[in-house]
Amino acid sequence: MKRTIIMIVLALLLSSTVLGMGLSPSKTRLTFQPGLERNFTIRVVNMNNEDRNFTIKTAGEQFITLFDTRASLVADEPFTLIRFGVRLPEAMEIGEHVGKVIVSSVSGRSGISTGISLTHKVIVSVPAELSQVSSRINATNGTIMALLRNPKHVPVSGIVFKLTVLEANMSIYNFSQANIRLDANSTKTLPVPFKLNREGEFLARYSVLDNDIEFNREEFFEFGTPEPRITVKEHVLDTGRINSIQVSVTNNWNKNYTARLHTRLQHGSNTISSSTSEDFSLPAYKTSSLNVFVDARGVEPGNYTLVLGLAYDSMSRTKRLSVRVKEGLSSVVKQELTRTTRLPIILGAVVILLLAGLIILYKRIKI
Repeated sequence: MKRTIIMIVLALLLSSTVLGMGLSPSKTRLTFQPGLERNFTIRVVNMNNEDRNFTIKTAGEQFITLFDTRASLVADEPFTLIRFGVRLPEAMEIGEHVGKVIVSSVSGRSGISTGISLTHKVIVSVPAELSQVSSRINATNGTIMALLRNPKHVPVSGIVFKLTVLEANMSIYNFSQANIRLDANSTKTLPVPFKLNREGEFLARYSVLDNDIEFNREEFFEFGTPEPRITVKEHVLDTGRINSIQVSVTNNWNKNYTARLHTRLQHGSNTISSSTSEDFSLPAYKTSSLNVFVDARGVEPGNYTLVLGLAYDSMSRTKRLSVRVKEGLSSVVKQELTRTTRLPIILGAVVILLLAGLIILYKRIKI
């Protein structure tokens, strides 16, 4: 603020030294509003206390109107006021537009210009979103809706909307519609006949052409959520051994992932055993199969919870399922071995008894 005041004072001092007069302020800045009408006042400062006459005219873009084309100052007047109006059209091109109010000193007697002139600039800034028809898209549930917006105070017609949908930098869909009409200050929803039966991330490039003014934009949008599906075939484990379980992971997204699967066997909130797989590839829209290992050694038969945690690209997904741990093969074999080892012992004892009986009988007969 202080710097601005100093610059104004310096400008006025320079004007007094060289020209004997000055303008305050030197610029007026406006942000475009369709159909804006506003009046402004500037000061012509008499720096040398001289009688002065002025002519006033406009230059540059023609959105300035003058209330007077002449003004004067007498020696004892410090300043005089010049009034002008600004009237903006309903639409202007993007960028800055400059109109000028030019104040020129003339000779009091002849009215001939003295060659001393000062200029006040009126700068109108026109952002893209305030000057042209624009659009945005809304992509949900596998469909796309285009929202067209007309910010102008007048209707527009002959609008052309174009859309290209890309997947992995390849075009998979193109749409164009011409002769669209929009009411003044309105928004229109344009259905796009696009239906996608798969999930993923896509890029939309679209444009709106209003006569020779084109609005362009591109943005990413998603259908669905990247959530791979985990499928387990076996729900029964054997106690007394390390079980191998086949797991299938289906990627529902159009992006390749490197994944890892963490497996836990739980009873209530207690973790009985756990293991982690090696990293494996999860291609877009493909299914990867792998074997995970669950240690059930020393685990009592019964019902347990198997927790499978999938980590992929800083995301994770968890699947919980009930499994039954049954009596394992090792226990059955042990019982069978016990039964089969008892029989030879019994038979051996019988044979020994028979032999002993035969020996005794043989001795009695010999006697």
